[in-house]
Amino acid sequence: MQNGYDQNYLKLTLKGEIAGLVCMNIDHENKADFRAYIKHISVLDKTKFTEILPLVIDYAWSNMYADSIRINLHHFKPDGNPEGTMGADVEIKTALSM
Repeated sequence: MQNGYDQNYLKLTLKGEIAGLVCMNIDHENKADFRAYIKHISVLDKTKFTEILPLVIDYAWSNMYADSIRINLHHFKPDGNPEGTMGADVEIKTALSM
């Protein structure tokens, strides 16, 4: 893992099998403290997201010099409803509420 503000791309594995990808770094826009910034988490099997998320967060706490962690949460309009309200994926929001 690189230090500082450089992007870090990590291959996620579960039981020796590739499970996804994480992109994180230290947030250069936060001047008050050192904040780990998880910009992207992707998983090959969506059902494994709730299992992988705590591993990613534990990794950030253990390997990055950080006082806090920020996670990007993309919002989008519901499928088939272009007039619908923007929102985040409900399953991902539930996983984040750990």
